Amino acid sequence: PPRPAADALQALALARARLLEQLARSEGAQSPGSLYLLGLASMLPLLLQCSIEDAGDALHLPPAAMQALQQHAGPWLPYMALLEALEANDLAVAGKLATAFGGIDTVLACWTEAWRPH
Repeated sequence: PPRPAADALQALALARARLLEQLARSEGAQSPGSLYLLGLASMLPLLLQCSIEDAGDALHLPPAAMQALQQHAGPWLPYMALLEALEANDLAVAGKLATAFGGIDTVLACWTEAWRPH
């Protein structure tokens, strides 16, 4: 049977993953693939009905990812904070956070690209 809610959550997980990876690449981060996993992991508790700890363990997330997800802290928090501001359509906050990633226009272009089917 069709599962529209699950399909929507999967699409959101992929868009989050793609955006974080694109931002990491544009910033010259050492491991953009790990930020892709962070984006996926951020939605796994909803998709799989599991804890964030279980999701992190399953994906072998680095400590920086677990800090961002569990404690809202650490070096990858700016990625998650920007993502959450975009999803909340809070462009004032997103604009401030986007300066670290090339500005709001760059971030919005990446966000649009992240939602394109691949």
